[in-house]
Amino acid sequence: MNKLFSSLLSILFPPRCALCNQVIAKEDFGLCKHCVQQSHPVHNRWLTLPNTRCLYPFTYAGTIKKAIYAYKFHGRKELAHHFANWMYEAFATDKFDYDLVVCVPMSMDKLRERGYNQTGVIAKLLAKKMHVAYSRHCLVKGKDNRTQHRLSRSERFENIKGVFYVNEDVSHKKILLIDDIITTGATIMECTQMLLESGCERVDSAVIAYTLPQERKEEE
Repeated sequence: MNKLFSSLLSILFPPRCALCNQVIAKEDFGLCKHCVQQSHPVHNRWLTLPNTRCLYPFTYAGTIKKAIYAYKFHGRKELAHHFANWMYEAFATDKFDYDLVVCVPMSMDKLRERGYNQTGVIAKLLAKKMHVAYSRHCLVKGKDNRTQHRLSRSERFENIKGVFYVNEDVSHKKILLIDDIITTGATIMECTQMLLESGCERVDSAVIAYTLPQERKEEE
């Protein structure tokens, strides 16, 4: 009965591309082949930050910007499969030797509101592809703060101080930290600092997209 009901629903309400609304197969994970092609090429680019470096396959614009928005704010959780695949593809020219993959955490209030941690879903999928352990609770957001995207550069760094803490033993570990977007790098640098102070050996980070300076009026 449940299978019959599901089949009926799929006929009446077929999966559609998150960007162009074209009917797609369930195994397309929310994007039609045309929109997937529009997202390429995937780049192997690293942004150098204090105490870490950050891989970003895309800049935050065009098709990728629309896909991230649909993922974060329109409940298109299935897009995480594409983001994880693209990030893995970006790593393909580098040898990775990480002990642990972790994600930038959300506050409990924001988690209840959205229903899932978007960076956590991507981090878990990426860790599986890399055959590296994933920890959901390694980093914890201990208090709420103002939304970063409405703040100036200096305000972002001040706003994020003391927000995160490390909840597990990370001594001597090489860690890959995952977020969705990097703008000023304030969030990633604060998480990195907490991990290093807790004894990990090295922290690299990776995001889906980097907001170029001329585009920084929008969000991180």
